[in-house]
Amino acid sequence: MPTRSPDVVTEHRVTLGRWERENIKALKSAKEIQMIGTGVGIAAVGIGGTYVAYKIGKALYDWGDDFLEGAVSTVKAMNPIPIFTGDRPLPEAPEGSTPRDDGWIVGGVPSPIQIIWESLWE
Repeated sequence: MPTRSPDVVTEHRVTLGRWERENIKALKSAKEIQMIGTGVGIAAVGIGGTYVAYKIGKALYDWGDDFLEGAVSTVKAMNPIPIFTGDRPLPEAPEGSTPRDDGWIVGGVPSPIQIIWESLWE
């Protein structure tokens, strides 16, 4: 259904005096400062957060690296399989048996598994 055209047009005008203009100017300046401060604050939080994340990541990486080096040196110091590496001699063979002095649990040529295992500790 079509709308009717208005019969009467009323115009409202608001006129600001000097006091209103001065107060609005102060409010406008305060709002601009607030918006700028908010933008700077958000940027500062972003930059600070990035820096903190970097420091945490670097500390974790360095901690992991130190932990790995410490674990490897501890394992090397413990030498869990010294018979493989030949650092610990085999116990004396009982009388009537042949001694094994090759440094391997199983006499003869080492198996690929023994070679891989020993290479982990070097």
